[in-house]
Amino acid sequence: MKEYFKVTAALTLFILGALGFLTFARNINKQPSVILTSTECAAPCWYGITPGQSTSLQVYSALDRVDGVDKDLILETDNKDGKPTRIFWYFQQPAEDQMGSVNIENDQATAINISTINSLTLAELFSKVGEPDKYWTGVGQRDDGEQFVDIVLLAPAKGYAAELVSDIKANTPVFRVTYFSPAMYEKLLETSILIDEPASKRSPLQDWPGYGSIPVKWE
Repeated sequence: MKEYFKVTAALTLFILGALGFLTFARNINKQPSVILTSTECAAPCWYGITPGQSTSLQVYSALDRVDGVDKDLILETDNKDGKPTRIFWYFQQPAEDQMGSVNIENDQATAINISTINSLTLAELFSKVGEPDKYWTGVGQRDDGEQFVDIVLLAPAKGYAAELVSDIKANTPVFRVTYFSPAMYEKLLETSILIDEPASKRSPLQDWPGYGSIPVKWE
């Protein structure tokens, strides 16, 4: 029996040690978000893709140059005329971001969406693009019925939106970043591109208060 406990303890220590090593190695090799590594043009341009200017062919050409984009998983959705309405892709290691997409209208990019789960904090985003002017908040619901606070920060003049699911703190993870042409802000605000909640059901936008808790009306 003593030998059994010794073996069990040894196996437990080995597993914990292996997990600790893998976590350490992952943190050492962790890459910054592609939001931060895009340096060839200023936001809302991302790796050469400019909302309001870039064509679908230019989007494909830019994606081909981005490290971390899985070139085998670049896909598109088309309208009934066979014209692209959305180009989307997945990232692969060492990139920490999940996936991205570009909304297309009349062969022109209208918005760039990057899923930044576990790869970008609010402080890092602000260091790149500055603080927002407005925010929207609502109550979301997961598949299991659990509710959560949904926050979208908006910077109309700078051309970005950022979605969070908790209080506004420097280390708060950013769920999604959307770049758009400032000239298209009002039009995009009427869609679900910037805020998932339908425009007719949204609460009013509020002025940006800075870091801190945001009051939410739970339903």
